[in-house]
Amino acid sequence: MNELLLVFATIQEAKPFIEITDAKSNRKRPFIHTATDENTSILITGIGVFNASIRLTEYLSTQPLPSLVVNVGLAGSFGLIQGQWYKASAISYYDSKTHYTDIICREEKYAHLHTVNTPADKVKMAENPNWMYDMEAYGLFASARYFLNHHQFQIFKYISDRDGTLVSIKNSLSGYTDLCPMVWSGVKQLFQKIMSFKNDESTMHSFRDKFEVFCTKNRLSFSQKNLLMERLTYLKNLGFKEVVDTLLQKSYREFTDRDRRFAEILNELNKYE
Repeated sequence: MNELLLVFATIQEAKPFIEITDAKSNRKRPFIHTATDENTSILITGIGVFNASIRLTEYLSTQPLPSLVVNVGLAGSFGLIQGQWYKASAISYYDSKTHYTDIICREEKYAHLHTVNTPADKVKMAENPNWMYDMEAYGLFASARYFLNHHQFQIFKYISDRDGTLVSIKNSLSGYTDLCPMVWSGVKQLFQKIMSFKNDESTMHSFRDKFEVFCTKNRLSFSQKNLLMERLTYLKNLGFKEVVDTLLQKSYREFTDRDRRFAEILNELNKYE
């Protein structure tokens, strides 16, 4: 089944999509809703990075794996346009490593998304004014990456506030609800693009083969390989395919220390972000 899974932190965020898809609650698991076409499911995780991670892990480990998981919801930002939707280009969480999402639709607005444990206030948001702030996305991404390919997890966020206050967030819900049909249309288009990737398996295998040869040649560690795969896929989707192909033909063995070698590789990639 080519299933689409929509993931929300709260019922308030999920409600417009439950109505659009005419989804019905599962009696035994009320946090799961299934649409009438049986092709779309809705998962409500609860607030917070740990609730999000646990609930999504439970779903992905007990249900048929979906072709696409999309996290939809509210986010704060000091500098981005309030009342606008953005997709996440990267996801960070305090001192944990930053994950880079696959940019599938380059015409969309993208921004860095930072997950926090408590609502970010105006002072916190002003430190990085062009970032988005939420409380779940990093946990969701960390769980999804163990079950799905990179491009199968995407994030849509509505900029609800600039100060993290409950009043500001509540006041944004009507605007959020009004724009949900537009986002649902975008999610369906994204789903079709993801499904079309299945017809491009030979290209994907060729890239992975070159990547494995490069990592072996440069003796990269497992964690370095994972991070590098994210960065290269990110650049490829931004249109830097030739840059990626050129890098994969290089050798950095003149740097005898592996960590120094990996730092040089990342420095090369940083020129194009």
